[in-house]
Amino acid sequence: MKILNDNGNDVRIAYMVSGNIAVRDSDIIENINEIAYYKRDLIENLKLNRIPLKEVMDLKAKVRMMEAIKAAETLGIDRGKIYFLRLPFYETGFMIKNPITEKDINATINIIEEINPEIIIMSGEVDDPHGTHGKCIEIINKSLR
Repeated sequence: MKILNDNGNDVRIAYMVSGNIAVRDSDIIENINEIAYYKRDLIENLKLNRIPLKEVMDLKAKVRMMEAIKAAETLGIDRGKIYFLRLPFYETGFMIKNPITEKDINATINIIEEINPEIIIMSGEVDDPHGTHGKCIEIINKSLR
């Protein structure tokens, strides 16, 4: 991606899922100053499991978004060329994902139509242990029909 970007290509990155399942609670604490406005009780409540799952998932998604933005900027890709779809099939809070729905496909169609890419590069590991990559490939294939 860096070479493509450095050669003047219009490189865009669309993250289909939040990646929040792979973020540890300690990652939230480590990045608290950048992801949360209400730090005072957050750390204690996080350690005591007093925060609703949806809120914890959102905080973890913010950690992943921050990491993705930093990585893209390292490659010279502007923040405005990064898209975070947070497809619904992934947002379970658990390793087991929801089935793919029209919402997942329509969100992907919308971003493809908005960007109108000449080339789409995606993870090709359909047999990944958590199944996310395979589902994302399936969604992209269905979106391109």
